[in-house]
Amino acid sequence: MCIDYFYHTPGKSWNTVDAICYYDSKGCFGSTFELLAVIKSDLVKVSNTQNTLKKFVISRTNEIERLMNLTVHKNFHQDSSKDNTQENQGGSEEKHDNRSSNVACAPVSKEQNVLMKVSDTLNNYGKMKISSTSAIPATRSDIGERKRQHEEDSPDMHLTKVTEGKNHYRFEAPSAKAESLHMPKLRKTQLEALKKMCHFGTSFCSNDQTFKEYKACINEQMQNSSLRSLDMFDCLVSLLEKASFDNFNETLWAFKPDFTLTTPSKAFLDIVKYTLCSFHLSCRSIQEFAQNHERTHFVENIIPSLLALAKVTGLVEFKWCESPFLSSRVLTQQEYDYDYRSAPPNKSIDALGIFKTLNNMELILVEASSGILKEHTTHTIEDSLKILECSMSALRKEASHYKNASKKTFEELRVFSVHVVTTQVTLCEISFHDENNWKVLETRTAKLPTNWNDRICLVLYLELLATLFRGVQKVQEVQKKLVKENIGLVQFDGPSIRSIFETFSTSSC
Repeated sequence: MCIDYFYHTPGKSWNTVDAICYYDSKGCFGSTFELLAVIKSDLVKVSNTQNTLKKFVISRTNEIERLMNLTVHKNFHQDSSKDNTQENQGGSEEKHDNRSSNVACAPVSKEQNVLMKVSDTLNNYGKMKISSTSAIPATRSDIGERKRQHEEDSPDMHLTKVTEGKNHYRFEAPSAKAESLHMPKLRKTQLEALKKMCHFGTSFCSNDQTFKEYKACINEQMQNSSLRSLDMFDCLVSLLEKASFDNFNETLWAFKPDFTLTTPSKAFLDIVKYTLCSFHLSCRSIQEFAQNHERTHFVENIIPSLLALAKVTGLVEFKWCESPFLSSRVLTQQEYDYDYRSAPPNKSIDALGIFKTLNNMELILVEASSGILKEHTTHTIEDSLKILECSMSALRKEASHYKNASKKTFEELRVFSVHVVTTQVTLCEISFHDENNWKVLETRTAKLPTNWNDRICLVLYLELLATLFRGVQKVQEVQKKLVKENIGLVQFDGPSIRSIFETFSTSSC
């Protein structure tokens, strides 16, 4: 939709010429006047739906109206009317001869002169579609009729619109698609571009390659598969339901299941205890000053569990609060002729989990896109793009370290992302799919409770944490296997990771 220009571009960055060019590239208009009229109509819609953009709408509307009031539009309409009158007076053969002679002899017609003036008025920006036949600017009624006809030709069976006076009402069927709230997201243009190299299995996009895996992740979450695999589900539910607030810490640290735990289960139980203890502390008092600062929510509710994961397992070390991401710079140093002065600055990550191996793999990327009260959609989109870019770079860096290892083993390597939007936490894993594509899979999502009475909802977050815990352990096994394959201690069948780069190995000197 052309109106997306005003919704996707910050109000302070609106530019009339850019808007005209965007509308011209997205739609087909009979005249420049019609294009301007559509822009003006869309600005009215933006003003009615977005109160914060009204001051920007006023200035842009004034500019559009000045362009619509140019004399050249009136002259064009008058000249077109005269030409139509003269053509109607002659016979069909005479009209055919006149048109032929105009094309063959006249270098520039009267209509083309008029269109050139309009083009000059717009500073030669945009694309002017010049037709050899006369054109009359469309009226508002024509534009409205065209839009109504389009809606009738392509009805939405799930949507009904009703108008009463100036008010518009939308009624949607129960089966109408509903977007999941406060989740990672991308704009349509970004998604279309990334589909060329990514197979998405997420709430906002999935395809044939990832749909089954994404559905399997949803079913596993519903069954709390990760907690059950660690024998933690039943005892944690019992602990959260029965423990009282006043003596919760004593009960928590004295808690021991009535069965023998495995080593991973014991480690995860410690992580759970630190997480629940921190949650209990946060619930001791209600915030007197409501705030939406992302760092406050991030520090109080997210960091404690990730810190426990790092300290208990000993496999990961976190760098907190705007830590520079280094893999991208390592991979692009040749592009900038090994001179970082011309390279863009490193991306900064809210929390960056470094895997404690020889290569210091950047394994876990954590981004908090908003505070606890309200989502900032643009920030969410920017962080979603940042996570994708950095995850791919991390995997490419690991591939460059293990070129002699098995490509099949490399497919098992994962980079994890934890994306926090208000109280919603989403865990994704990014992996290698083939030489041309990555796989992005949304494995778990959970809504963090903010008060003690809702503590049972922590089960979903603990399931997410258990999935991340198991994922980190799996990566440790894959890394050991890659090392052995890379140095020739373990033989394998099939192509090596080096084959991934052979397609792009040719370079000019």
